Amino acid sequence: MERKNCVLADKIRIDQLVRSHRRTIALMITPEASPKPSIPSFVDGEKFPYLGELYSFQAYDGSRIRIEGGLLFPRDLLPQARQEMEFWYKQEAAKVIPERVEHHMKIMGVRHSGVRMSSARTRWGSCGPSGDVQFSWKLVMAPLPVIDYVVVHELAHLTVRDHSKRFWALVAEFYPAYRQCRRWLKDNQRMLDLTEKHGSVPY
Repeated sequence: MERKNCVLADKIRIDQLVRSHRRTIALMITPEASPKPSIPSFVDGEKFPYLGELYSFQAYDGSRIRIEGGLLFPRDLLPQARQEMEFWYKQEAAKVIPERVEHHMKIMGVRHSGVRMSSARTRWGSCGPSGDVQFSWKLVMAPLPVIDYVVVHELAHLTVRDHSKRFWALVAEFYPAYRQCRRWLKDNQRMLDLTEKHGSVPY
């Protein structure tokens, strides 16, 4: 009974999290908020996404990339800005995404055999036959509710391997707002990139 109550409380917190970000998601999926992306130039004032928020790029005389009002970027690293930014995003993804996996795994009552970050060009996540789950590091640019949707999506594949009605019913049980998040990915997938733009498959 105690475990059941804990799971229910966690599900309530998830619903509250999604509701609190619903306005942000709604704003970000409008055409006005989804302009055609251009290849980043890494100049002061340019916007870069992190967990769904846009931060202004600013070169400074520091030694590491950090978020503090804007996205502060070491001036000495500007010659290899793209590589350094990608490395930073990957580091952040490796901290954020596994934590979300562990959180939802407990709620859903499933077990994975490992969590890995991926540089896949056409998939946000995947679930291997041995029970390992992989996620694109680019997801760390998206809002947290969208990350959570992809996590729940892949964890649901540990129970149902296909995309049948049973699968989507399972996703909806643990993440009722999945449709909004799925639409956000479809509409904004080209924004989550640092290279020549290319689309990912609809998720």
